[in-house]
Amino acid sequence: MDEVDEGVVQGYLLLADISGYTEFLTGTELEHSHAIVTELTKLIRATLTPPMRFVKLEGEDRKSGG
Repeated sequence: MDEVDEGVVQGYLLLADISGYTEFLTGTELEHSHAIVTELTKLIRATLTPPMRFVKLEGEDRKSGG
């Protein structure tokens, strides 16, 4: 089982999970919570360096920063 499939690419997977997102939204003024999460997402994306790169944003509100 030492065969290497030439179609397989090895790499890293980074998942940034904002735990408690819904609770955060309900406990914060709605006008401010969206801006805070958007800035956090932008910060995460801006600090990625090779070999890491941004590929896709998914979540409850994909309109912010995606």
